[in-house]
Amino acid sequence: MKVFRALLLPLFALTASMVVLPGSASAGEGHERLAKVCEHIQCSDQQERAIGQVFEQMRIDVKPDREAVRELRGQIAQEWQKDKPDEAKLTKLQDRVASHERNIADRHHEAMMELHDLLDAAQREQIVALLAKHHKKGGKGDKGDKAKSGKAGKSKK
Repeated sequence: MKVFRALLLPLFALTASMVVLPGSASAGEGHERLAKVCEHIQCSDQQERAIGQVFEQMRIDVKPDREAVRELRGQIAQEWQKDKPDEAKLTKLQDRVASHERNIADRHHEAMMELHDLLDAAQREQIVALLAKHHKKGGKGDKGDKAKSGKAGKSKK
């Protein structure tokens, strides 16, 4: 299980960032990333379309769970702000959040297995190499030298 989380979950994050739902603000950027990765691993046009469909369907499938998590976290925040929050209520809300997050993780796993079936061994190896390179750079949000020098953000005083 640790190997799955250490390798496949970051791989999913990298590949999931390649596609977004059509009509969203970042749809063009997501399709460009998918095209770039597919070019790197030499996807056929059919593979590229199929990968895009896997991610589009996954996003549709997890949308109700994501919305539920957002709503539940709002309820948690409201309860927590009270002078005397109900700990039992907070626990129940958090359990519900965890259940929805598990549903999302399960659907992500299914999508990864679908992607596995779409790619050949050489393409999967190239994706893992891209992931390793991405991870070595620090991945999404890496501030590079700024973070190391302590200049990544403004100090709040």
